Amino acid sequence: MPGKPVALVGAIAKKPAPEPVTKASTLQLAAKGGQIETLERLIALGARLDEPGTSPASIKSLISSIGRGLYGPALRRLFLAGAGPGARLVHQLTQEHRDEALLELMRGCVGHRMRCRASRSEYLEFARVLLDAGADPDCCRLDREGISSSTLSFAVLSRPPETVSLLLDRGAHVNGPPDAKLPRRPRLPLHVPLCAVAHAMAADISNDEANRDALVQTVQALLGRGADINVRVLFRGSALHTDRLTSPLLIFLNSTNPWDAHDRSPKTIRNLRFLLDGGASPVAPPVETTSGLFERRNQGRWNWCAPDADVVRALLDYWVAGHPSRRRQLRATAEALAAYDYPPALPKAQEKKGAVQKKPAAEQVHGVIAGWRAVLGSVIDSLSASERSDFLYFYIVRKGTCPEHRARLCNHLSRHRSAGVLARATVAFLLQSGADVNHRVRQPGSEQERDREGRDGPTALHSICLWLAGRDPGEEGYEHLFGNFHPKCMGFRHTRQRLQFVRFLVGMCGADAGALHDGRAPAEVLEQLTRQGLDEQEVGSLWWQRDAETVRQARGSFVELLRGAAAAAGSR
Repeated sequence: MPGKPVALVGAIAKKPAPEPVTKASTLQLAAKGGQIETLERLIALGARLDEPGTSPASIKSLISSIGRGLYGPALRRLFLAGAGPGARLVHQLTQEHRDEALLELMRGCVGHRMRCRASRSEYLEFARVLLDAGADPDCCRLDREGISSSTLSFAVLSRPPETVSLLLDRGAHVNGPPDAKLPRRPRLPLHVPLCAVAHAMAADISNDEANRDALVQTVQALLGRGADINVRVLFRGSALHTDRLTSPLLIFLNSTNPWDAHDRSPKTIRNLRFLLDGGASPVAPPVETTSGLFERRNQGRWNWCAPDADVVRALLDYWVAGHPSRRRQLRATAEALAAYDYPPALPKAQEKKGAVQKKPAAEQVHGVIAGWRAVLGSVIDSLSASERSDFLYFYIVRKGTCPEHRARLCNHLSRHRSAGVLARATVAFLLQSGADVNHRVRQPGSEQERDREGRDGPTALHSICLWLAGRDPGEEGYEHLFGNFHPKCMGFRHTRQRLQFVRFLVGMCGADAGALHDGRAPAEVLEQLTRQGLDEQEVGSLWWQRDAETVRQARGSFVELLRGAAAAAGSR
């Protein structure tokens, strides 16, 4: 039977097998052993790759030998010739094997560039034949280490521009396969061409300028064909299979190692500048701008956290105007600075004989305040007027309330942040820099919603009074086990130091005691909104704690101060 005996070979079964036995292809065995003459003879005798019972692993091994094997050039010529133009072996491959052959060809082209000098036209011709036979130019694979690859990403790494142009002309997507059929999310998504190039630019430890120039030209060519240098790519962020997002720039930053190598740093910085000059943004566009991104996420697996970007992006976002994380950073910085103060100088003690002469108290205070103002100046130097007002709001509220009121556990009001000379100097400096002491903090929701619902936001003075009344948002809904209100900060709130700080804000800084929030002035907040049971929490049971009358008198002092200030402002 001509053709049949030479197509397959396999071991003799000792007993009948329940299922058809797959056998190795004789062509694969000859190719693996480098027996080119035997291979030519088998093809002449009619050996085919599509014989029933041929092992898929055997065909895959043959494809790998064609793309990357030692005898690849001779095997490729035989595949192109076959038993005549109408009987080329590439036409005997299944669709999956044709896709695999094209990908392996591009993979071999990358290694071929590094190992020897062979003709590029040979790879180009074989790729063209595979594409004519129906090979998919957007084939993707995922290796055991979780690194994805694609036909086009291998082509861009192989440097020849003709191959890249051929794949793009035949339908390859310049931003990578839009629907990468992978068994799971890749750990390193190099199936996107620009991600593969960025990884190569970071991982290439050689000082070969020709390689760098070739990669630069590849990036420019991809951008010229419409590639998005800020493309958002899904990858597996952790062992919990969380779907996260990355970009070519983040892959470059994450793949560069080490940054402190003296012989590599100049080249690394130059490559980074090239990507930035090419349009790579350290603050990537919102996820919604990437079409179909959420539809491509795996909906069948629980996502333990929302998709986000690398830590680098999160750090950079802190200092980008208009980004929510920047406002969170302003708040954290303001509240951190509010934890410090400088106590008034104590009376100078009698100097002992032979003691070192100390500076006068006034000179010491002046030196501390001058240094503190320099620190504040460096902190707010890049802030806009609105951001400086936000900064002042957060500072005043933290200074005028309990530093522990946002703690997760119940804490006694065991310590009090003194509002001394340093606090007064800070507020005065921020006011001189353009901050508004009556700035209203932005409320959640859109501007139209705030206008419709009349949510004008509280001033810093309102927020202090809301905390005094037990109505701070940090304590809303904080109930005891048996349903009673149980404040996070137990103890006496209406202290003399806090009253002096409020008097300073109203009398010296221009805080408006008549401004309304939800229809109430600060004094009315204390009179009408004080939470039931809060007085008992302030009274306590220890001998050094206050009684109920002391609490009422202390609150009355705050109300009297605020009502007097509001009346004085209204009579002007």
